[in-house]
Amino acid sequence: MATILMHLYVGKYIKDKYKKIRDLPQYYLGCLYPDSVNAFGSVSSEIRYPAHLRSKDIDEWYENNNIFYRQNTGKINEDFLLGYIIHNITDAAYDRHFNYINRDDWKRFNQEQCKEEWWISEVLPALKMAVPVSVNDISETNVEEWLRKLTDSNYWFNSPEDKPKEITKNMMNELSDIVYKIVCGYINDCNQ
Repeated sequence: MATILMHLYVGKYIKDKYKKIRDLPQYYLGCLYPDSVNAFGSVSSEIRYPAHLRSKDIDEWYENNNIFYRQNTGKINEDFLLGYIIHNITDAAYDRHFNYINRDDWKRFNQEQCKEEWWISEVLPALKMAVPVSVNDISETNVEEWLRKLTDSNYWFNSPEDKPKEITKNMMNELSDIVYKIVCGYINDCNQ
Protein backbone atom coordinates (compact mmCIF):
# COMPACT_ATOMS: atom_id res chain seq x y z
CA MET A 1 0.00 0.00 0.00
CA ALA A 2 1.07 3.56 -0.62
CA THR A 3 2.23 6.06 2.02
CA ILE A 4 0.23 9.13 3.03
CA LEU A 5 2.37 11.48 0.95
CA MET A 6 2.01 9.13 -2.01
CA HIS A 7 -1.77 9.28 -1.56
CA LEU A 8 -1.68 13.05 -1.35
CA TYR A 9 0.67 13.29 -4.35
CA VAL A 10 -1.77 11.20 -6.40
CA GLY A 11 -4.65 13.31 -5.06
CA LYS A 12 -2.91 16.55 -6.09
CA TYR A 13 -2.07 15.12 -9.51
CA ILE A 14 -5.69 14.10 -10.10
CA LYS A 15 -6.99 17.44 -8.76
CA ASP A 16 -4.80 19.26 -11.28
CA LYS A 17 -6.18 17.13 -14.14
CA TYR A 18 -9.82 16.93 -13.09
CA LYS A 19 -10.26 20.63 -12.23
CA LYS A 20 -13.76 20.20 -10.75
CA ILE A 21 -12.73 19.82 -7.13
CA ARG A 22 -13.89 22.83 -5.10
CA ASP A 23 -13.53 21.85 -1.45
CA LEU A 24 -9.79 21.18 -1.21
CA PRO A 25 -9.66 20.65 2.58
CA GLN A 26 -12.31 17.91 2.46
CA TYR A 27 -10.90 16.44 -0.77
CA TYR A 28 -7.42 16.06 0.73
CA LEU A 29 -8.98 14.76 3.95
CA GLY A 30 -10.64 12.06 1.84
CA CYS A 31 -7.27 11.27 0.21
CA LEU A 32 -5.85 10.29 3.60
CA TYR A 33 -9.05 9.29 5.43
CA PRO A 34 -8.91 5.45 5.28
CA ASP A 35 -5.49 5.48 6.97
CA SER A 36 -6.85 7.49 9.92
CA VAL A 37 -7.59 4.13 11.53
CA ASN A 38 -3.82 4.14 12.22
CA ALA A 39 -4.03 7.28 14.37
CA PHE A 40 -3.50 5.40 17.63
CA GLY A 41 -0.96 2.87 16.36
CA SER A 42 -1.04 -0.14 14.09
CA VAL A 43 -4.36 -1.88 13.61
CA SER A 44 -5.50 -5.30 12.47
CA SER A 45 -6.78 -6.16 9.00
CA GLU A 46 -10.26 -6.50 10.54
CA ILE A 47 -10.21 -2.71 10.96
CA ARG A 48 -8.03 -1.65 8.01
CA TYR A 49 -9.80 -3.74 5.35
CA PRO A 50 -13.30 -2.26 5.86
CA ALA A 51 -11.85 1.27 6.07
CA HIS A 52 -10.17 0.68 2.70
CA LEU A 53 -13.10 -1.28 1.20
CA ARG A 54 -10.40 -3.85 0.58
CA SER A 55 -10.57 -7.23 -1.05
CA LYS A 56 -7.71 -9.63 -1.70
CA ASP A 57 -8.77 -9.58 -5.37
CA ILE A 58 -7.68 -6.22 -6.82
CA ASP A 59 -10.51 -6.04 -9.38
CA GLU A 60 -13.04 -6.70 -6.62
CA TRP A 61 -11.31 -4.02 -4.53
CA TYR A 62 -11.78 -1.56 -7.39
CA GLU A 63 -15.43 -2.56 -7.69
CA ASN A 64 -16.00 -2.15 -3.94
CA ASN A 65 -14.97 1.48 -4.37
CA ASN A 66 -17.22 1.96 -7.39
CA ILE A 67 -20.17 0.63 -5.38
CA PHE A 68 -19.27 2.77 -2.35
CA TYR A 69 -19.00 5.84 -4.59
CA ARG A 70 -22.40 5.17 -6.19
CA GLN A 71 -24.09 4.46 -2.84
CA ASN A 72 -22.74 7.61 -1.18
CA THR A 73 -22.97 10.16 -3.99
CA GLY A 74 -25.26 12.92 -2.72
CA LYS A 75 -24.95 11.72 0.89
CA ILE A 76 -21.34 12.70 1.59
CA ASN A 77 -19.40 15.79 0.51
CA GLU A 78 -18.59 14.92 -3.11
CA ASP A 79 -14.98 16.11 -2.96
CA PHE A 80 -14.35 14.15 0.24
CA LEU A 81 -15.96 11.07 -1.34
CA LEU A 82 -13.77 11.39 -4.42
CA GLY A 83 -10.65 11.69 -2.25
CA TYR A 84 -11.75 8.66 -0.22
CA ILE A 85 -12.04 6.38 -3.24
CA ILE A 86 -8.84 7.82 -4.75
CA HIS A 87 -7.03 6.73 -1.57
CA ASN A 88 -8.35 3.18 -1.83
CA ILE A 89 -7.83 2.85 -5.57
CA THR A 90 -4.29 4.15 -5.14
CA ASP A 91 -3.61 1.38 -2.62
CA ALA A 92 -5.08 -1.25 -4.94
CA ALA A 93 -3.18 0.06 -7.99
CA TYR A 94 0.02 0.32 -5.95
CA ASP A 95 -0.38 -3.29 -4.79
CA ARG A 96 -0.96 -4.43 -8.35
CA HIS A 97 1.80 -2.45 -10.08
CA PHE A 98 4.41 -1.28 -7.54
CA ASN A 99 4.38 -3.62 -4.54
CA TYR A 100 8.08 -4.45 -5.01
CA ILE A 101 9.28 -1.15 -3.49
CA ASN A 102 11.50 -1.30 -0.42
CA ARG A 103 9.71 0.16 2.63
CA ASP A 104 12.72 2.35 3.50
CA ASP A 105 12.15 4.12 0.19
CA TRP A 106 8.63 4.96 1.37
CA LYS A 107 10.08 6.90 4.30
CA ARG A 108 12.64 8.60 2.10
CA PHE A 109 9.94 9.59 -0.37
CA ASN A 110 7.83 11.07 2.44
CA GLN A 111 10.76 13.04 3.80
CA GLU A 112 11.69 14.33 0.34
CA GLN A 113 8.14 15.30 -0.63
CA CYS A 114 7.29 17.13 2.60
CA LYS A 115 9.82 19.75 1.48
CA GLU A 116 8.16 20.22 -1.93
CA GLU A 117 6.03 23.20 -2.88
CA TRP A 118 2.90 21.12 -3.63
CA TRP A 119 2.88 19.93 -0.01
CA ILE A 120 3.93 23.18 1.69
CA SER A 121 1.76 25.62 -0.27
CA GLU A 122 -1.37 23.67 -1.13
CA VAL A 123 -1.92 20.35 0.60
CA LEU A 124 -0.69 21.10 4.14
CA PRO A 125 -2.70 24.36 4.47
CA ALA A 126 -5.79 22.59 3.10
CA LEU A 127 -5.43 19.74 5.59
CA LYS A 128 -5.14 22.24 8.44
CA MET A 129 -8.58 23.56 7.40
CA ALA A 130 -10.22 20.13 6.94
CA VAL A 131 -13.20 19.30 9.13
CA PRO A 132 -13.10 15.75 10.54
CA VAL A 133 -16.11 13.59 9.72
CA SER A 134 -17.21 10.09 10.61
CA VAL A 135 -17.73 7.85 7.58
CA ASN A 136 -17.62 4.07 7.22
CA ASP A 137 -17.25 3.49 10.99
CA ILE A 138 -14.12 5.64 11.29
CA SER A 139 -14.52 7.95 14.28
CA GLU A 140 -13.98 11.69 14.19
CA THR A 141 -11.55 11.20 17.09
CA ASN A 142 -9.32 9.03 14.90
CA VAL A 143 -9.51 11.56 12.09
CA GLU A 144 -8.71 14.50 14.40
CA GLU A 145 -5.69 12.69 15.84
CA TRP A 146 -4.50 11.62 12.37
CA LEU A 147 -4.77 15.19 11.05
CA ARG A 148 -2.94 16.52 14.09
CA LYS A 149 -0.05 14.11 13.51
CA LEU A 150 0.18 14.62 9.76
CA THR A 151 0.08 18.41 9.92
CA ASP A 152 2.86 18.53 12.54
CA SER A 153 6.02 19.31 10.57
CA ASN A 154 8.14 17.20 12.96
CA TYR A 155 6.18 14.08 11.98
CA TRP A 156 7.87 13.89 8.57
CA PHE A 157 11.49 14.30 9.64
CA ASN A 158 12.18 11.05 11.45
CA SER A 159 13.12 9.20 8.27
CA PRO A 160 16.42 8.30 6.61
CA GLU A 161 18.15 11.21 4.87
CA ASP A 162 18.97 9.32 1.66
CA LYS A 163 17.02 9.95 -1.52
CA PRO A 164 14.57 7.22 -2.54
CA LYS A 165 16.25 4.60 -4.68
CA GLU A 166 13.14 3.34 -6.43
CA ILE A 167 10.32 5.81 -5.87
CA THR A 168 10.48 8.61 -8.39
CA LYS A 169 8.12 11.33 -9.55
CA ASN A 170 7.80 9.46 -12.85
CA MET A 171 6.67 6.37 -10.95
CA MET A 172 4.22 8.45 -8.93
CA ASN A 173 2.90 10.10 -12.10
CA GLU A 174 2.41 6.65 -13.64
CA LEU A 175 0.53 5.51 -10.53
CA SER A 176 -1.52 8.73 -10.64
CA ASP A 177 -2.46 8.11 -14.29
CA ILE A 178 -3.60 4.57 -13.48
CA VAL A 179 -5.76 5.81 -10.60
CA TYR A 180 -7.14 8.71 -12.67
CA LYS A 181 -8.32 6.38 -15.44
CA ILE A 182 -10.06 4.08 -12.96
CA VAL A 183 -11.69 6.97 -11.08
CA CYS A 184 -12.84 8.56 -14.33
CA GLY A 185 -14.67 5.34 -15.12
CA TYR A 186 -16.60 5.73 -11.86
CA ILE A 187 -17.48 9.39 -12.05
CA ASN A 188 -18.12 9.47 -15.83
CA ASP A 189 -17.03 13.08 -15.87
CA CYS A 190 -13.40 13.21 -17.00
CA ASN A 191 -11.69 13.96 -20.25
CA GLN A 192 -9.47 10.94 -20.62
